[in-house]
Amino acid sequence: MKSAEKTMLEQIKQYAETTIRLEAKTTDQEQTFPKTSFQELGKIGLYRSILSVEDGGLGYSLEFFAEAVQLIAKNCSSLGVIVSTHVLLVTLTIAKYGNNQQKQSYLPPLMEGSSVGAFALTEKQAGSDISALKTNFFEEVDGYRINGEKRFITNAQQADLFIVFAKDARVPFATSAFILERSTKGLVVKEREKTLGIRGSSISKLVFENCCVSKSQVLGALEKGEKIALNSLISGRVGIAAQAIGIADRAFEEALNYTNQREQFGRNILSFQHTKFSLAKMKTEITAGKLLIKEAAGKVQDRDKEQALASSMAKYYCGKQAVSVVDSCMQLMGGCGYLQGSTMERLYRDAKITEIYEGTKEVQKMVIANEVIRKFKA
Repeated sequence: MKSAEKTMLEQIKQYAETTIRLEAKTTDQEQTFPKTSFQELGKIGLYRSILSVEDGGLGYSLEFFAEAVQLIAKNCSSLGVIVSTHVLLVTLTIAKYGNNQQKQSYLPPLMEGSSVGAFALTEKQAGSDISALKTNFFEEVDGYRINGEKRFITNAQQADLFIVFAKDARVPFATSAFILERSTKGLVVKEREKTLGIRGSSISKLVFENCCVSKSQVLGALEKGEKIALNSLISGRVGIAAQAIGIADRAFEEALNYTNQREQFGRNILSFQHTKFSLAKMKTEITAGKLLIKEAAGKVQDRDKEQALASSMAKYYCGKQAVSVVDSCMQLMGGCGYLQGSTMERLYRDAKITEIYEGTKEVQKMVIANEVIRKFKA
């Protein structure tokens, strides 16, 4: 990793531990978007970090960004997914597929953090199965008219910009991507959903009612939306894996501190063999997760033929370990971990979603198996 990347990671670590960590409880309980911290990370340079120098970025590695998300999520799970979605699914996607005019218009505010991005793919009956999308568009003389609904859209309440996927109403299976500004007529952001965890991240439904967009708002080329969505999700899954392992890392830290202080039968419970074995198992799992993320980040950045496999393995494993590690840590902390308002209780609620969004653990296993079989038969 470059020295410049290490320097920025130190900045993020310091800010996360001194500011983001202190705000996390309020963010969760009041379900508020951590706007100040989001903007501060933009000032540090995080949102431009992995974009190319030609696009106004710093040319940093995806491995660097994944480590940054781990640090952020370790201190506030909600901000971890907010940042991951904003950069990997929106900013980076526009940088990869946008034309010069789109890049010049949208990238600067996204990189600065003065604009928030959202990725609108999921619907009631569709998500990982892109072919099942119902949101559609009709081509008109001066542009397109979009109708339909999206669901579970991260950052929706705060987003200034949406990447929206829709099918051509006249051409079966032809999916296209569009860049829509929040002010677009016919785009309605509904009330936020009530969620078990990541309560600082606003998740809402979008409704498109004869939503008019110009031809200049097509991202990439018409009928290339499925490719854009799948490639974006490969990068995005690295970010969710990083969020998951950040949650596990924080739970481990909390349990280690607690067991060192808590006494039973005349000694602290950290000295018990069961505690030691539990900590050893969890530390190994967390470290393995970090190595999977590192490998996946490298393959995605290099556009390696196994990038989808590596990305799905990282997300599947890290999501699974986030849930498992937090559960084990809560067990070590007993009733103190179960108290509402405690850090462990928050982590317990936050962890589960990492096995669900951007492709459930079942979908990840399907991707992994299909990639293995494809390679075997090649």
